[in-house]
Amino acid sequence: MKEADGDDATEDLPARTASPHPNYVTPKGMCLLREKVRELQTLRNELAASEDIASKQLLKSNDRDLRYFDERARTAMLVNPATQVDSIRKGTE
Repeated sequence: MKEADGDDATEDLPARTASPHPNYVTPKGMCLLREKVRELQTLRNELAASEDIASKQLLKSNDRDLRYFDERARTAMLVNPATQVDSIRKGTE
């Protein structure tokens, strides 16, 4: 069997699927999502500059994760934890 060479040596990875449910996050969670996106963008820039096959494989994995976390940050719905606790307490009184 002939092995793939060049750009053909990297496989396309399946997309990471996000939950269809609302994406509620706290302000801290939103900061963590944005930080992860920045981290993945920085890594993408570093990997894109490389020509070796291992970097190209890592780039595909990184791009998949970047799309996932970017989407999670884009669809995030901020919630105030203090307000959530108050509404839970009111529901039990």
